[in-house]
Amino acid sequence: MQTLFKLFTKPRIPIIRLSGVIKQISADKIQDQLDKITSKNISALAVLINSPGGLPVQSDIICQKLNLFKQKHKIPLYTFAEDVAASGGYFVLCIGDKVFADQSSLIGSIGVISQWHGIKKALQNLGIEAKFLASNDYLHEVVNSAFSDFNQEGASQWIDKLEYTHQMFIDHVTSYRKNIVDQNVFKAEVYNGEQAKQLGLIDDFGNFEEILNKLHPGCKFDYVNFPNRMEELKQFYNA
Repeated sequence: MQTLFKLFTKPRIPIIRLSGVIKQISADKIQDQLDKITSKNISALAVLINSPGGLPVQSDIICQKLNLFKQKHKIPLYTFAEDVAASGGYFVLCIGDKVFADQSSLIGSIGVISQWHGIKKALQNLGIEAKFLASNDYLHEVVNSAFSDFNQEGASQWIDKLEYTHQMFIDHVTSYRKNIVDQNVFKAEVYNGEQAKQLGLIDDFGNFEEILNKLHPGCKFDYVNFPNRMEELKQFYNA
């Protein structure tokens, strides 16, 4: 019955979007879009990405959801960078069977960052002393770090954790992008589309509709839950 159904229906390509800073709600939105795909005759899945990055774990969860959908339907996955696919945005972009961008897209930033904010002097100026109590020395140091001077030993321990996460990022990228030509791409630099192609971070350039029409002639596009322009801007700037 399913084979007969496919004979009399045009194959379709669902097109979903990942926009803005990647956080927990981003993975939820991706799942919501995937759940809305009801066609039984799917030729591929296309993901448009416009993201400067975000939470590493949530980026990985999004990849798992997309790969699970791809494997379930036995279809190729195509990813398209719009204005920017950096850090966590590139983490998701690179999993495509074919990866596309515009010549002016900003691609890369394969790195991991963290912030430390010390407020000791500000509190002293206000005549305030703040301390947290903890069950052990390590936890005591962590919870009071913002109220203390910068601690190089503590920073070194945190840097070790960042380096571990960075290596996981590198391993993820190299597992999908087999033709990386320069290891310097893993130093968190951002490249335009032209440079990204030369370095092996993407495959080619092109408008997603044009590319999909070439790869799957005669297919119909299903734009799944596309936001209007104002909603998209709010998502991108995390409003």
